[in-house]
Amino acid sequence: MSYIDSLTFFYKIIPSNINIVGDTVKEVLQHIERSYGNIIDDDILFELKVVLNELIVNAIIHGNKADVRKKIRIASGLTKEKCAYITIKDDGEGYDYGYILKKCNEPANMMCNNNISESGRGILIVKNLCEQICFNKEGNEIMIIKKLTK
Repeated sequence: MSYIDSLTFFYKIIPSNINIVGDTVKEVLQHIERSYGNIIDDDILFELKVVLNELIVNAIIHGNKADVRKKIRIASGLTKEKCAYITIKDDGEGYDYGYILKKCNEPANMMCNNNISESGRGILIVKNLCEQICFNKEGNEIMIIKKLTK
């Protein structure tokens, strides 16, 4: 795994409120752009926006069951190789991410057809947009690595 550049670190705790997802995504993206120091291609920014939105919404709905008393922890920054990293952790019990990743690797599901249930599509999208994806043992925290160049 890449080494983290601690000078670019961003951390925020938010309530499980779907209404603040857009502003939170914007804030994280602005921090990544400022830390990177160069112009990031619009396509890559859009992919990062999709990834962040999917991960935060999944944490709110599936992890914390939309319980506003539960929190979402978001950390982001740059690796030494100038890739973006993002971690999202919820207060939920976690889930069997191995099953979802296995389903994501099946050829029929990689085509995003109807063979994968509604639950799990977000992780499939995130996996396909990122260079690396990993989970903690409990399944309530995800970390992604995304290149900021084409």
